[in-house]
Amino acid sequence: MFVAVLLIVFCTFKIAYGVDETIPETAQQVQQQTGSNVLGFVWEQLNTTFGLAFIAGVWSWIIARLFTKKPKWKQYYDQYKGHIIEAIKLAEKGIPDGTEDKSAKRIDMALKYILALTQDTKTNTDDVKQAIKVAHAELEASKNI
Repeated sequence: MFVAVLLIVFCTFKIAYGVDETIPETAQQVQQQTGSNVLGFVWEQLNTTFGLAFIAGVWSWIIARLFTKKPKWKQYYDQYKGHIIEAIKLAEKGIPDGTEDKSAKRIDMALKYILALTQDTKTNTDDVKQAIKVAHAELEASKNI
């Protein structure tokens, strides 16, 4: 039944577009002719201005997806945001304002706190420091420190 419907649709398509008015004899011939017509139709559509613009758009989207990466510090920031904020507030309270090199000592104290929580030997301290700096800047901007 399916082959008969396919044969009728195929023949109607060919007659309507004036490509070929002969009726194929076997289902295999129908399948071969349908495949070549579909590919020919797709090829014709891709060679239009719209088709080329579509191809360029798809390639641009693929390249953008491949080359946009999330910064490594963002992983730590998203995963440990609450702990980072807690570490920053503890460092702000633990080291008074009159201390020499207070910012370096505070970030060191917060870093040690986060590293003690994560206990991950593969943790890059520079990425964690960057996450701490970003969280600190957000806290200062929102005046929560």
